[in-house]
Amino acid sequence: MDKKFEIILSFIKDLSIETQDAETLLFVRENIDKYQLGIDISSKPLKNKMIEVSTKLSFRDKSTNEKKSVFEIDYACLLYTSDAADERSSV
Repeated sequence: MDKKFEIILSFIKDLSIETQDAETLLFVRENIDKYQLGIDISSKPLKNKMIEVSTKLSFRDKSTNEKKSVFEIDYACLLYTSDAADERSSV
C-alpha cells in the first residue's frame, strides 16, 4: 500500500485557558457536566506540496452564566502530500 502523505512535524499551535478567578474555577468544577466539547478540523495548503492540518478542541459552557471558563487547544500537523513524499524518498 502506497503512502499518501508523510507527517513532517506536529505541534501545539495555541493553548488557552481563561478563568476569571479561583471562585469561578471552583464553580466550573462543580458544573463541568454543562460544558460541551467542540471540534474544528481545518487544512491550509502551503508551498512545496505541504499541507497544515489544524485540529482545534474547545471545551466551554454555552449558557449565559457569568461564572465560566474556556479551555481551548489548537494542535497542528505539517504534512507532505504523496507526490512530495515520493520526491523526498528518491533524493
